[in-house]
Amino acid sequence: MVGDVSGFDCPVHLSGSTTTPDGTTGEILHHYDTRNEPGERLLIRCRNCRATVCPACSRLRAGDTFHLVRAGLIGGKSVPTTVRARPRLFDTLTAPSFGAVHRSGQACRPRRDGGACEHGRPLGCGTVHAPDASVAGQPLCPDCYDYTGHVLWHAHASKLWDRFVIDVRRCLASSTGVVQSRFAQHARLSFARIAEYQKRAAVHVHAVVRLDGPDGPTGESPGLGHC
Repeated sequence: MVGDVSGFDCPVHLSGSTTTPDGTTGEILHHYDTRNEPGERLLIRCRNCRATVCPACSRLRAGDTFHLVRAGLIGGKSVPTTVRARPRLFDTLTAPSFGAVHRSGQACRPRRDGGACEHGRPLGCGTVHAPDASVAGQPLCPDCYDYTGHVLWHAHASKLWDRFVIDVRRCLASSTGVVQSRFAQHARLSFARIAEYQKRAAVHVHAVVRLDGPDGPTGESPGLGHC
């Protein structure tokens, strides 16, 4: 997005030129050169979605995402209002446990019987940690924690999402008596998803899934009976 970048923490600095000629006559229709800009550079927004990098661009991205998801649920922005009657689901897909970690905002991990792990560290913690406490999300016992599994979860997160979508299509087809290879002739899955990090630094996915007919949101309702 080119324009006013005041208030943006990390604008991108561009330099160079562009020329647009007429494909038939060769006439120059437009020419632009950053040498005519202050400092001979064009500043554009970075569009980074991380608030820790650029809070302003992060707010813009969050606002855009909200309106896109809202349109996908109730219509708008070229999406018909008939989507309101389509089957929809909000899913949160969370990573498995790789080991006990400290929690904030409540009694961390109270245990009446106490006890210790094989490395001699307590299995519980009765402290109420502040939300910004550095210990929040850290393992109770670093030696017990499955760091390998944690790393592999992130390495395969995209593939796991792909498998989730494939399995949903398979389950819908099987439960309604439709041959899996012909699912696309009856319905189409539309979804929006966002990945976030938990305190334990494990990514989890929030997804809004909508079931459309074979022609998408503008077509008829899905032909899968009472799915």
